[in-house]
Amino acid sequence: TAAVERAFQRLAAFEQSPERMAKSAMKALFTFTLLEKRRMPRAEIDDYFTQVAIFRDVSQRFFGKEPAAVAALVIGELLKAGVLAEQDGDIVARGS
Repeated sequence: TAAVERAFQRLAAFEQSPERMAKSAMKALFTFTLLEKRRMPRAEIDDYFTQVAIFRDVSQRFFGKEPAAVAALVIGELLKAGVLAEQDGDIVARGS
């Protein structure tokens, strides 16, 4: 079916770009973090990405960047996609 074909195409794209897969995983992990915590001050996100091993290690291994730079990329994409929102200086998951 068309859905299965699209799934295989996405899988192939991830295999070709480990960075894409890593970014997708980081977006999912951060979204679930916010679903649990409800909100996080935007000013604390850089420190969070630096202190939490998976965010820090993936930032350095797959992107060769400091966690704060990758945090900006991840948060920016999630805000643009409407998954997250900014309220009173905090980042929140939509629907939480």
